[in-house]
Amino acid sequence: MEGLDGNMTIRQYLKLDYLIQLLETRSYYVKRRRLFEDKREGSLPLKSLFHMQPVGIDANANRAVNNTEEALRKFRRYKESGNYLTSCWTERVGESALMWKNFVDNQGVCIKTTINNFVASFKNDVFEICCGRMSYNGYHAGQDFEEALFSKDRAFAEEKEIRFYFTQEKEKESMPDEGVSMPVDPKVLIDEIILSPYIKPKEVERLKRDLGEKYDIQVLPSKIELDL
Repeated sequence: MEGLDGNMTIRQYLKLDYLIQLLETRSYYVKRRRLFEDKREGSLPLKSLFHMQPVGIDANANRAVNNTEEALRKFRRYKESGNYLTSCWTERVGESALMWKNFVDNQGVCIKTTINNFVASFKNDVFEICCGRMSYNGYHAGQDFEEALFSKDRAFAEEKEIRFYFTQEKEKESMPDEGVSMPVDPKVLIDEIILSPYIKPKEVERLKRDLGEKYDIQVLPSKIELDL
């Protein structure tokens, strides 16, 4: 949370059927990072593991840097990070046509909350939640593990991502391999629902009425105008 305001507004783009499942089951599904559609997200690149190593007669002077056990320990840690339960949000103000296109299909929504409300919505006594702002300076040799977890290539800078990791000291043997559904209070989690600009106007009115009345959450149409 260093450098972040807990009252900052954040948004997440979701498929409509996932939102309804969340509201009905009062659970929030968190996927493991290695299962992200973008395979570059699944594990930290090897180039962020190691410094450049000298070779030749004087290489022994750098034995501490080139220590095999330390290198293997670090490699295991980076590999295991692909199993971290991960939730991705954006601090972008307002809607983004790019995000609508990239992260949801035509039947999509954008939910709005704050960092504090997101954390407070979980009925959680198992996981520690770590939150940070993504840096878009890419990966570099020998960077700290925590720094690498919150790094991305410059090409993704428009996402303005705020990322949450759910960690625990020792995972239960029964923990699902793909992800975990965690009990959540939707009224705390969701301040507002915005419907995709790709939903037809008649469906927008129906969804506004049905979702708003059933779940007592504010539902708004998109402010992006499209010729449908």
